[in-house]
Amino acid sequence: MNECTSPAEAGLKLARAGHGAFRRLADRTWFIPCDAKIFVVRLSTQTCSCGGYASAWCSHLWAVAYVVSDVTLLDGTRFVEPPVTDARDWLISLALEVGR
Repeated sequence: MNECTSPAEAGLKLARAGHGAFRRLADRTWFIPCDAKIFVVRLSTQTCSCGGYASAWCSHLWAVAYVVSDVTLLDGTRFVEPPVTDARDWLISLALEVGR
C-alpha cells in the first residue's frame, strides 16, 4: 500500500477492482483474493488474516465493509453483497483453476 493511501482508500480500490471475486461464507467470514493471496476477513470480530488491522482496519476489512454497504458509486460501480458460498466447493474450484 502506498504511504499516501489510507487503508480506507486502498480498501475502496480493492473493492472496486475485485469485489466480484470476494466470497462470503455463512458466518460473516469472507475470502478476499488480493496480490496472489487469499485473506480471511471476519466481520464478527473485525479481524483479517493479513494482520494489518492491529491499530486500525486494514484495506481488506474496508473492502468488505464497502461491499456489504450495498451502494452505487458515482462512477456506476455497484456493490451488492454476494450470496453465501460453500467454502469447500469454492476452494476446490480455486484449486482446479490454479492447476490449469
